[in-house]
Amino acid sequence: MKGLLIAVAIILSAFALTMRGTWTGDLFHEWMTSVLRAMPAIQSPESQGSNLARVSLVETHPHPNCTNSSYGCIAGTVKNTTADTLAYVEVVISLYNASGAQVGDATSNTLNLEPYGTWTFEAPITQGNVASYRVARLTTR
Repeated sequence: MKGLLIAVAIILSAFALTMRGTWTGDLFHEWMTSVLRAMPAIQSPESQGSNLARVSLVETHPHPNCTNSSYGCIAGTVKNTTADTLAYVEVVISLYNASGAQVGDATSNTLNLEPYGTWTFEAPITQGNVASYRVARLTTR
């Protein structure tokens, strides 16, 4: 826990330096990449209900180069385990601060996931105080 608090303090300091122009964008990007790589996934979804037989969460990982967020994203892969096209697939990821309090969610969805197909997703992180994450829900329709 102490290590997470230190990491958050370092992130905030680096952001402040970047905003003042002390740190260049390239240095900040390199540093943020290393922070995101160290971010832990605290657990996988415990229950996916009937979706468990339809889709499989292959993997998740923090990703610094998300196209929709300057804070990065949680990226991963979902596999359709059926012979049916899935009309809608959504992943919801709970985001936590260094104290373990939930500070938000990151979501991503896709339409028409082909039979036995895989979907590589990016769920944008929209705030800078995220220290860990958990895949909360994986749903299909």
